Amino acid sequence: MKEKVLARMAFLFVYFVFFIYSIDFYYTPPDDIEKAIHGLSIFGWIAWGIVLVSWYFEKRRIVDLYTIFASFVLLFNYGQCLMWAFNIHQDYEIGRWPLYSVVYIDRVSIYKTQIITIAGFLSMHLGAILYKDKSSDIPVTGNNEKGYNASLNTVSDITLIVSALCTYYDAIRNIIVTADYGYGANLYNQDVVATQNNVIILISWMFVPSLIAQLLSSNYAPSTVKKCYTLFVIYVLLQVFGGDRGWLYTLLLFVWMHHVYYKRITSKQGIAMSIGLVIVLFLCVGLSSTRGNGISLESIMNEFKDNINPIPAAFFELGGSMKPAVVIVDKEPQYPYGNTYLLSFLGMVTERITTFLNPDYQGVGSWFSQTYLGIKYGAGFSIIAEAIINFGFTGAYIVLFVIGIIVSKITNICYLNKSNSIRSFICISVYSCMITMARGTLLTCLKHIVFSIIPIYVIMLILYQKEKERGTFKCSIE
Repeated sequence: MKEKVLARMAFLFVYFVFFIYSIDFYYTPPDDIEKAIHGLSIFGWIAWGIVLVSWYFEKRRIVDLYTIFASFVLLFNYGQCLMWAFNIHQDYEIGRWPLYSVVYIDRVSIYKTQIITIAGFLSMHLGAILYKDKSSDIPVTGNNEKGYNASLNTVSDITLIVSALCTYYDAIRNIIVTADYGYGANLYNQDVVATQNNVIILISWMFVPSLIAQLLSSNYAPSTVKKCYTLFVIYVLLQVFGGDRGWLYTLLLFVWMHHVYYKRITSKQGIAMSIGLVIVLFLCVGLSSTRGNGISLESIMNEFKDNINPIPAAFFELGGSMKPAVVIVDKEPQYPYGNTYLLSFLGMVTERITTFLNPDYQGVGSWFSQTYLGIKYGAGFSIIAEAIINFGFTGAYIVLFVIGIIVSKITNICYLNKSNSIRSFICISVYSCMITMARGTLLTCLKHIVFSIIPIYVIMLILYQKEKERGTFKCSIE
């Protein structure tokens, strides 16, 4: 307890010192801006380490759902800066080339974005450590537990097959589209979007929750583990060759589930997995050349040639998601349709509701790429960029603080309710949607929850009730 208090006090000291620094130097940047950028790049590593150590003293865990979430937020929004700390640079990094080939930014804007990102990152952690555990393990007992598990297993078995087929179809289509139009065209190129089958996309969103439900409801039965892991490996391979990075979240999520719910991962296994991950990330770096011009063997080979060291290359590749935030800080564009967070809740079932109220409405990702930047491919977005465009410099801190509370709460529920497969399924699945916000938007997160988790859960309840009425399950819900 004493170590926990001391660790919390140390973090609060660092947080408030940096908070004061950020307010002072955001509006009055130092004269030697290059030295300031390098100093903040070094501090990025310090902030990451402080967060991990602080969380260890809070929960006695270093690698868990919260630290995975926090690490992805930093990697996607600050990854390039982390390499600048070691004076490692690339020709096409942020600040050395027009962003998206159309936007010129100055060094002061990079410096300001660094301040917002680190301050937001620390604010998120402040919310996480201030949240107090109130959940307790509430297992579902007797026939109820068996009934719920059986119902969830039956439903997810069906949704897994259907969603896997849709996921693979969409992934193969994405590979073809990426080869012709470049990465992100399936999201933002209007000609490509018009040919998409929305039903297939919505069904494919059930793939990850179905895998989670299958593993938990079967209590990691060997046959189920083999089936689910095989389907997931196929999914990862297809995503890699499509140039997508989203599989990283899910991969670490399933590794965490394996360690907590099934078999503890040894140090040797962890090292082997890390080496394999580096190799796959290196492949992703080679495929990143498809993001603007489509796939070609020459461009991929040149990328491998230029990025001999896969680790810095991966940091630069992941850290590219910082670009939207830099543009917003530099150009201060105004999203014309209102607060994106409120619009996300309004349009999470269908954006037709929002379009009905405002026929000119565009989601923030589409607006930023197509309307503001005027490009045909996806510029992407991020948790930092969305906070800034809604609330500016200081408001972004509050947004990240609230997100830290939410993620901490979900993490605690997962650990405190391991014997309740239904609660675990809901919380882990919601987390799998939330983590996409590191390089995405709240709207995307909410849509995935509405069209993937809720249908599985509702159908499971209906099936359970039907079986209960037939006399299969006699115990009442406790």
